[in-house]
Amino acid sequence: MNCKEKYQQGWSLWLEKRFYDAFKEFHDIILYKKGDIKVRKKAFDAACFMLIKDGNRENEFIGLLNLANDLDFFPDTLTQYQASYELYKGNYNKFWKYISICPPYNEKTMGPWSRGCTTLPKSENWYYEISKIKNNKDDIKILMDNKKSRKKFVCLFASDANYFNKYYSYPFKSIINSKTEADLHFHIINPNKQTYDIINNIKNNNYINFSIEEAEYNNKAYFASSRFLVAPNIIRFYEKPMFIFDIDVCINDNLEKLFTIEKWDRNIIGVRHTYGLALPWQRMAAGAMYIPFNGASMLYLRKIKTYLSSIFDKIEPNIDIWWVDQNAIFFSLLDMMKIKGFKFQTWGIRLKYLTFPNLFQDKQKILNTKIK
Repeated sequence: MNCKEKYQQGWSLWLEKRFYDAFKEFHDIILYKKGDIKVRKKAFDAACFMLIKDGNRENEFIGLLNLANDLDFFPDTLTQYQASYELYKGNYNKFWKYISICPPYNEKTMGPWSRGCTTLPKSENWYYEISKIKNNKDDIKILMDNKKSRKKFVCLFASDANYFNKYYSYPFKSIINSKTEADLHFHIINPNKQTYDIINNIKNNNYINFSIEEAEYNNKAYFASSRFLVAPNIIRFYEKPMFIFDIDVCINDNLEKLFTIEKWDRNIIGVRHTYGLALPWQRMAAGAMYIPFNGASMLYLRKIKTYLSSIFDKIEPNIDIWWVDQNAIFFSLLDMMKIKGFKFQTWGIRLKYLTFPNLFQDKQKILNTKIK
């Protein structure tokens, strides 16, 4: 069995959740010095990622990094893991050293979980360097109904027309069931006839707003990132705290309880963040974020928008930039942490207030809720 065949076998074992056997296959490939170097690098990437996902295997992870250095795998499929380890240990200078030389994603030598490599910043001073550049995303025209309620929060969702048409019912109906006092704002990219039919059907609810964007992009990464590109405009319009959610989220309980029962601070950003050993773009999830209406939060949103705009202004259409949104929110948070007194809070077990489709157990109950 050659390297490629062994890699496919390892991948099959992984999908069958036979993780020990899969790791052994990948490890054997790494050591096979006569094998295809590209496949060996890809096997190394898979083995490292498995150890990260498994947790509590730091010594084995260090052993893999040392082995890859001995086999001259540097920098392909190695620097993102060296950077991840240095960040985990709190060695920020070494972290930035590796981040700055990390090559873009290469499907021939990396697994799909390494796609975030393409949109990494090349300097710790990335915000200063790119904030001086004019970007055309400042010119997006947002069509917005000029209505505001006295509700406590605004919940922002954004997607292309297809996702909106399919999933808008989840937040729309679940927010009613949860009795959360919130406006809902849907930002829709490239709406179609079905989209406008839905808008016309629900627009008379006094807690719903829409903004429309006719975008040149037909890129899932852009659709996933668009909520953060428009977020500064939206929060300025409402002048109240904002939740930013995936459009396919369901609200399980009143979000006000995050502050009254879970003791969240209303004035501090709330994010989904892990402190464990993880690739940079996997340290934060983009599906749920709380943004107070204050100066620190506005700066954070501006950094995220700047990061994303700098990528979308120059990227070629055929380049894979998945996880660009998670890179943007993570590196912007890292930059904010340089500010004395800046704090953030994490969702943690508070995610019980939310459900996402891949975990959803009760779709029909939500979708069948009658709207009064």
